[in-house]
Amino acid sequence: SSSSSSSSSSSSSAAGGEVLGRLTSYANLEQSGHFGLGYIRCRKGGVQVPLKGISVLVDGQPAKVVDVPYATRQLPVAGAAAGSTAAADAAADSLQDRAAAAKLAKQAEKAAAEAAKADRLRAMQERLAAFQATQQKLKQQ
Repeated sequence: SSSSSSSSSSSSSAAGGEVLGRLTSYANLEQSGHFGLGYIRCRKGGVQVPLKGISVLVDGQPAKVVDVPYATRQLPVAGAAAGSTAAADAAADSLQDRAAAAKLAKQAEKAAAEAAKADRLRAMQERLAAFQATQQKLKQQ
């Protein structure tokens, strides 16, 4: 059983010619056929676009998109927001809320780190002052 594999960075495009993503790995398994892994944009306007089964071109060669069995991330389905952008707006708002919360958490973490650093400095200064006082007493004896 012979196989060849390579790592590449090829473009994937849909029938409309739009670049959807990049092929990052490829293997030609003689008994099983050609397999590739890559990144494909799976949402448009914050709403998931169904990609399973679509045909794409990879460096001019036809390919079919299949689900990765271990993927767990799910986005709102495009059909759920038919005729409106409510789902896209909600997803964008949710993303903005998460980004704001992450920013606040990072600021709080930074403030806590600065407070801990100030506490350590203060403790070191106290130990230094105690050491210097001890040395001063020893010199006076």
